[in-house]
Amino acid sequence: MRSKRAPQSLSYPMRLPDAMQADALRLLDVSRSVINATVVALWDRLDEFGEPETKYAYKQVTALMDAPALYGDRLWRCQAEQAGRILRGQAERKKTMCPDPSSAGAGHDPAKDREKTGGQEPKNDQSRPDLPA
Repeated sequence: MRSKRAPQSLSYPMRLPDAMQADALRLLDVSRSVINATVVALWDRLDEFGEPETKYAYKQVTALMDAPALYGDRLWRCQAEQAGRILRGQAERKKTMCPDPSSAGAGHDPAKDREKTGGQEPKNDQSRPDLPA
């Protein structure tokens, strides 16, 4: 049985020295642009991220594309991991919203319903007496 101890913080807030902040912000901007470019480049292959092949998302990304030229491996792995997580999340959302690819385009079209009813909204046949008309 665990003893009751106060939880210990595993991280602490830290402020970078002013001299380092500009370089850190530049690195974050570059990383954001590389992540966005990676997501755009792999967006057409989104379905491949629906079923994770491995625990690490960067392995899926690096199997599909190479690192930008003159890039450090650790930096690219971190950026590829983030891009892979974004793509996995979007693939999961796509699977949730369109579970059957054959019926992805088939559905209810309100414009066609309005044409059938002469511009009127379709009426609900099951009216509820407890709700105002």
